[in-house]
Amino acid sequence: MSTPNLNVGDGGPAESPDAPGGRKNVRESTVVKITRFEDLEAWKRARKLVLAVYRAAEGAELKADGYLCEQLRRSALTVLGLIAEGFESGDREQFLYALSQARGAAGEIRAQLYVAADLGYISEAEHRVLSALAIDTTHMITHLARRLRHNAGAAASQNQA
Repeated sequence: MSTPNLNVGDGGPAESPDAPGGRKNVRESTVVKITRFEDLEAWKRARKLVLAVYRAAEGAELKADGYLCEQLRRSALTVLGLIAEGFESGDREQFLYALSQARGAAGEIRAQLYVAADLGYISEAEHRVLSALAIDTTHMITHLARRLRHNAGAAASQNQA
């Protein structure tokens, strides 16, 4: 099955200084066709999250709680895997569903990090850093899903014209 025709913005709108009346005009961001999940910024961030979770899981206290340690690792791998799996499905709706599930898994990581911090398995500083990375990953996944929906709507509008 082929990869979906995914046109993803490069990170947001850009300002055009040559707008009439001296106002700044917002123009659409550059659109790039992504052909490999490895090129998705959300996947790259999820990969960093996996590495950070695995490093934290090497701490003696967290490692001693085998169940929580394994759950954290699995949740992080789930985020990464769902982004890749959804992309490779070749279907926009399946990809959006997988992104929704990946957001949920990132939320699960944050919940598990609270437990690890409450039990003293990770420091407050580690908790803040890991939670921030999970939140950032969630935001990137959400942005990707919005761009996919926006581009699907734009394509449908062009087809009707």
